[in-house]
Amino acid sequence: MAESNEGSVVQEILITKFGDAPIAGPAILGPSALIEDIRPTLTAEFTGADLYQIQLSQDSEFEDLEVDRTSTKPFYTMDRYLDSNSRYYWRVRTIQGSGGCGISEWNVTSFITGACPMYSSSGRAGGGVGGGG
Repeated sequence: MAESNEGSVVQEILITKFGDAPIAGPAILGPSALIEDIRPTLTAEFTGADLYQIQLSQDSEFEDLEVDRTSTKPFYTMDRYLDSNSRYYWRVRTIQGSGGCGISEWNVTSFITGACPMYSSSGRAGGGVGGGG
């Protein structure tokens, strides 16, 4: 009777790509630091990339995204007002289409929204200007 030496060997391997360094993300033009506007426009440098991905979050790990937008434009104006006196983190990267250089690294910054005072007008209904007799 012949013995069988059949079996399988499983080995984990790590593949590392050598070559071009990752593409730097586009420069962030603003906002950063303290801003008064609670409906800002997030703006990055135009690099000629096919697409720009912009993300906004209140956590620095970007686990809970408030904005995740991919567009041909390197900017995004908020479609709603942000909370006042709050820190927001935002980041941007470029995406090249077919034949391009792929996806760039993220560029990240943060800003704090201002107090943004709210104003209201008041007056008496039907009240006019001028004096009575």
